Amino acid sequence: MSGYNTKNYREPGGDKTFIGGTLEFGEGAEVENFPLQALRVSTLADDASSADTIDKINEILTALENAGLMAGEAEE
Repeated sequence: MSGYNTKNYREPGGDKTFIGGTLEFGEGAEVENFPLQALRVSTLADDASSADTIDKINEILTALENAGLMAGEAEE
């Protein structure tokens, strides 16, 4: 298959799978032990104050940072 190229592949040994295209989950698909489950945060009440809202946003940002999905604040 000379010239064949794929965007999604598994490296030899199977320790790494690279997704360069779209990863689509069909109906009924389940994902287990995915690190994004660390993003679970409590809900915010409809009558939350501005301070509650700020605290919730900070909680979400911290969860994203801890999951490695967002860089933390740059240190000066």
